[in-house]
Amino acid sequence: MPTSNYAACYDSDGGKDFLTTGYVTYNGYTNNGEMIKEYDSCDGDYLYEKYCSVDENNQEGIGLYGYACPNGCEDGACIGGEDTTVKET
Repeated sequence: MPTSNYAACYDSDGGKDFLTTGYVTYNGYTNNGEMIKEYDSCDGDYLYEKYCSVDENNQEGIGLYGYACPNGCEDGACIGGEDTTVKET
């Protein structure tokens, strides 16, 4: 059982980076007390980017951002190209 309510979040790709496959770890409350780890993933050409977020109550956790990749999505990242600049909108 945790002794404090401290939660730490780490994003391996540094935030909303659509061209890099990453994961987020979150040391939050779980049934077995283990760290939560979630990976960026694809669904067709759509990227589900995980990142560290803070809600309106200043609670840290894992956020989810959906992005339609212009050149497709593979292994948790958008497929890049010379004509592609990925920016959050």
